[in-house]
Amino acid sequence: MRNETSWTLFDTFLMLMAIAAFGWGCFVLFVPESMFSHSSPAPRLQATQPPPDLAAIKEMVVATPAIAPQPSWTPLRLSSRWKWIVIHHSATFGGTPESIDKYHSTRMENGLAYHFIIGNGNGLPDGVVAVGRRWTEQLDGGHIDGGKIDHEAIGICLIGNFEEAAPTQMQIASLKGLIVFLQDHLSIKPGLIRGHRQMENEATLCPGRFLPIDVLVKTLRSGS
Repeated sequence: MRNETSWTLFDTFLMLMAIAAFGWGCFVLFVPESMFSHSSPAPRLQATQPPPDLAAIKEMVVATPAIAPQPSWTPLRLSSRWKWIVIHHSATFGGTPESIDKYHSTRMENGLAYHFIIGNGNGLPDGVVAVGRRWTEQLDGGHIDGGKIDHEAIGICLIGNFEEAAPTQMQIASLKGLIVFLQDHLSIKPGLIRGHRQMENEATLCPGRFLPIDVLVKTLRSGS
């Protein structure tokens, strides 16, 4: 009786082991491999942003009114030598007058190359016009050729990369207001309001394809 009972228990053990092995085989065969991995799933690629609609940007530029002049724009003394207004972009996502000044100070005398900076909300608040020392002290710019043009050209830089993105509506409003203010106080002809790339011998994309300077100047001529 003892031997018969022992064999019965052993047979039961073998049967349970066979059932367990069969179950594990089915699990491995039919359950997805990803359940065995402890690593995070591969990140899903974000869809690339479509380029801005240039036609819509032009409409925005035409429709946006200029802001009123700000007291800080008037220096204690104003030179009569200014003949040009040259518009730039920073070619960066964000920035401040301080960050740009720090960069320029290692490359040129008087630091910040521009007379005015217009923020986009990433560092400098959107539409805020920061006045540089080159304007308050009526110093030559450092944004063109370091020669005659810099002596006669007011440099305005908008924060942003307008080869990839559009300027904000507040930036356009401030830019318009600032240009109108400068025209009211100086003899700057509309044809001498230009983007950086429109200046002679300047091989650059600045201020970017999504800042339509020609459209902007036309709205100023029409009094918009």
